[in-house]
Order: sequence, then structure tokens, then C-alpha cells
Amino acid sequence: MIKLGDFGLAVQLEHSCSKRNNVCGTSMYMAPEVYEEEACLKSDVWALGMSVIEMAESKNPFAGMTSAKIVNQVLNKPSPSLSSSGWSSDLVDFVKKCLVKDVNERSSVEALLKHPFVKDSIERIKEKGNSSVLLQLVEKIRNSNPTSEEVVEEQGIPLVYEDSFMNDSTVNTNVLVVKESEDMYYADSTTQKIQMNAGMSNQEEIEPWDLSVCTSLIELFIGSACLAYLKELKLVGLENLEKVMIGSRSFTMAEGRLEVSNCPKLKKLRIDTESCLLWKSFELKNCEAIGEVNISYGCFIHCELIVFEGALERRE
Repeated sequence: MIKLGDFGLAVQLEHSCSKRNNVCGTSMYMAPEVYEEEACLKSDVWALGMSVIEMAESKNPFAGMTSAKIVNQVLNKPSPSLSSSGWSSDLVDFVKKCLVKDVNERSSVEALLKHPFVKDSIERIKEKGNSSVLLQLVEKIRNSNPTSEEVVEEQGIPLVYEDSFMNDSTVNTNVLVVKESEDMYYADSTTQKIQMNAGMSNQEEIEPWDLSVCTSLIELFIGSACLAYLKELKLVGLENLEKVMIGSRSFTMAEGRLEVSNCPKLKKLRIDTESCLLWKSFELKNCEAIGEVNISYGCFIHCELIVFEGALERRE
């Protein structure tokens, strides 16, 4: 039985030369051209090669890396390959042809169907009813199938955020968890809590994030190493907002501005180490309930304008 899944971002291309001009997908399987907004049919060939490596070695070559590190590996480092010597030369060559960085040089689906690995596997299936190589791959997966929690930990995504932030009984519905970059734009007037996992939304072309439309928002948590190229974050007129926490090394690669104003219930604002590194402006205004502002070292070191009005400043 063959199972296919995860069609949440799938689209139908009209012909083999069609391209998509946006960046979306699961970073560990995305081809170089996808990051350059030139996705095409051969982009799926790259994803196939990554999937075969993961089946063969029970681990994705990019496991444990943040999205930013994965992008650097895909664009600037040699392509992944099968590291085990226990596989046939045909399988090793099949993966190699899938993971050619130049999309014009990468094998097409039609060419791969004629590859000895595929042809021989099909012949063995016809003769014996199964493929020994495929059975070997399946057996490896069965014998090393990690739990979902182990996978999350391996990818560097925290399972539990700060207890006081995650377990506050006032927020238990209408939670937006940002697990993929595009998820951040799903926030709306009903969203009460936003949790952005570590390493998210680090693409260069990213729109300013204005959360002023999220009128029900109570808590905002942005994990570490997120939103590297974001140029503006606005939290304006959010009457229910109580807590904002930004992890370390977020907002690091572009000049930008942070505005938090007219949030009468805001009690806590925390920005961890080396975030907002190049940002030029930070305004915190008309937040009467603010009692704690923690800005760690290395933040706003290039800032030209800092405005605190009606807020208590406390630096760490």
C-alpha cells in the first residue's frame, strides 16, 4: 500500500515548464530554486532525493538545524548524499541525480523512471512480488521510528515554552502556532495567542508584520532565531494584550522598527539577547499597566530612536 500525504501547499502545474513564484514548503525538503521563488516540477525530484536519504539513514541530513541554517546549507554547501556504504551503487547514483543543485542539470521524472535503480526494482517486483531494496528501507524505518516528541526536540523546536507564558489559564483558545513561515499571516481579530516556533520566517522577502488587526490578542511569543529580515513589527491599539516575549537572535539581518503603543493591559515586554540587532527605532508608548520591560544585552545596538512614554524601563 502506498500512502501520500501533506498536500496542504500542493498546486497543479499546467505543464513541465511551469513555475511558481513564491516560497513555501517544508524547509528540509525544499530545492535551491524554491528559495529563489522558481519552484517547478523538478523541485519535487529534489524532495524525492531528500526523502530517500531519510528512509535509508533514518534521519534527514538537515535534522537539528534551524530554518536559516538549512537555507545556507542548501544554497551554499554541497548537496546531501547517502553516507552509508551499505547501499547499491545504483541507489547512490539515483539519489545523486535527484539532488543536483542546478535545476537544469537535475534529472527529470521521466529520466528517473528509466534509471537502473527504478527499472531493476520494478523487474524484481514483477518476478518476486517485492523489491529487496525497498523492503530494506521499510524495515529500517520500522526499527527506528522516533516519537513525535523526539522529532520535535531533534529539530530544535522547544516542546515547552516558559511555564508562566504557556500555561496561563486566561489563554486556552484561539491559539495560532506558527510552524511554517506563512502561518504568521493567518492571525486575525479572533486570535488570542500567537506562538512562533524557533527558526521561523527567515526568508529575505517578508512583509512588515502589523498585528494591530488582532484585537483579541493577549499574548505574543516569538521563538529564537526568527524573522531575520523583518523590517517592522507593530503592536498598536491592542486593548487585550498582556505579554510580549521575543527570543534571542531574532530580527537580526535588516534595519527595522518596533512600535508598541496604546496597549493599556500590557504588563510584560521581554526581548532576549541580540535581537533587533540592526533596528533603528523602538517606541513603547501609552502602555499604562506595564510593570516589566526586560531588554537583554546586544539588543538595539544600532538604534537611533528610543521612546518610552508611560512605561517602566528595566535593563538586564
